[in-house]
Order: sequence, then structure tokens, then C-alpha cells
Amino acid sequence: MSRPTETRSSAEAASHLPADHRDAIRIEGLHRRKAWSVAEACILTSLSRASIYDLINRGELKSVMIAGRRLIPDAAIDELIENALNREPREVA
Repeated sequence: MSRPTETRSSAEAASHLPADHRDAIRIEGLHRRKAWSVAEACILTSLSRASIYDLINRGELKSVMIAGRRLIPDAAIDELIENALNREPREVA
């Protein structure tokens, strides 16, 4: 499944990332990637870094370590969203 092009600029999307990561992120071209860094997964899912790591630790989001970097396969993000859609709705208090 390809990712839609974001309406915000790459600079806006990457503004909260460390300087060495900002140049690497080009939202317009992200749909061609097989795996994402944790920071990129945060942008794609609109989840915090802590939430991403929590999902990984609970086994709800698959990830791999390659060359000392934690990467999240694109298919794992799709699977996370698909699983969330298939869960029974929770009651709102």
C-alpha cells in the first residue's frame, strides 16, 4: 500500500527531528521505502516516540535492528493499523 503525499513540506514534517535526520526525510518520496526509522514511523502514524517503542515492546509493532538502527518495516505499520481497525470498539466512558 503506498503512502499518500503529505500536504505539509518536508521541512515542516522534519522540524522536530535532529539536524542530521532532517535532510534524510522527504515526505513526497517516502512511499518507495521498505522500512522506516522510529522518527519516520512517528511522522507516518502521528504517534509519539514513546508510543512507538511501547507498541514494539508489547509485540504489536514489528521492528528489526540492522547495523545498530531500529527499523520498522512498512508492512508492519500497515499491519498495526489494520489490526486496530479490526479490534472491537471500546466503550467510551
